[in-house]
Amino acid sequence: MNPEQNAPLEHDQLESCKQEVERWKEQYLRLNADLENMKRRAYKDQEIMINRSMIQFFGNLLPIVDNFDRALEAATASEKETALFAGLTVIRKEFAATLERYGVREMTEVQQFDPELHEALSHVPADAQHADGTIVAVLQKGYWYNDQVLRHAKVSVATK
Repeated sequence: MNPEQNAPLEHDQLESCKQEVERWKEQYLRLNADLENMKRRAYKDQEIMINRSMIQFFGNLLPIVDNFDRALEAATASEKETALFAGLTVIRKEFAATLERYGVREMTEVQQFDPELHEALSHVPADAQHADGTIVAVLQKGYWYNDQVLRHAKVSVATK
């Protein structure tokens, strides 16, 4: 064969190889992008699952906190002088500190009724002391987990 005749054939093979390389490069880039998207989705799904588990776990601990509070509130004046009462108080504070380390904190800004944060269990007539829509009493404390409502506060609300 004539070298001049080989040149177009070699040129065609070279162009074909270049196109093949471009196809493989595009496929690699697409697959790499898909892999990165899959990693992000898996990470996000894992975060959601962990968050739901933590909410369920901490939600199950809140009745224990409530019982500690009820026990401490029910103590008589003479019982408050005992070592047992002092021990329960320390345990309650440590429990609250541990919950706070994990993002669980008590709702303390409880003045005006907000249906996103509170559950109204009873209504009392509004008067000079309590304007319409203000919280008269907190019947069960509400809690946050990070920036989410973990448990709505159960309250008594003043209404007209």
